[in-house]
Amino acid sequence: MAPAADVDPVKKQVEFYFSDSNLPQDRFLLSKVKETPEGWVDIEMLTTFKKMVAIKATVEQVAAVAKASETLECSEDGKKIRRTTEIPEGDITLARSIVAKGMKMEVVLESDTSKSEVIDKLIGFFGSYGTVLSVRIDFRGNGKAPKKDEKKEEKKD
Repeated sequence: MAPAADVDPVKKQVEFYFSDSNLPQDRFLLSKVKETPEGWVDIEMLTTFKKMVAIKATVEQVAAVAKASETLECSEDGKKIRRTTEIPEGDITLARSIVAKGMKMEVVLESDTSKSEVIDKLIGFFGSYGTVLSVRIDFRGNGKAPKKDEKKEEKKD
């Protein structure tokens, strides 16, 4: 297996978007897939997603990824993309998912880029124990994620 640094970030992101671990849970993208009976999605729209903008993905790059992929295909005009397999019903990843609580991480999220960096670090950590398909961070338990300039307020009695 190639080191993570050698993986094309556009390929990694596009294949993740359409993966069994993401697509059934991604309401927005799933709704776009279901807009046509054939499941085609506009590549130009995909390139507007925050992570795609951050990696400067182009329509041409996404089309090339789809053409070379075993799990995706590209329309003849190079403007649309779709899965080559059926979308699984429900959450097929639940049986092989873990929830990690109480991890001692002080994280200040300055931007979506820093969120991606945190996720990449968690993938690296858990990846040493096996293949990681997806990492999601749930901040509901402790309120919202802190922003760069936010300071914790202590209650004074």
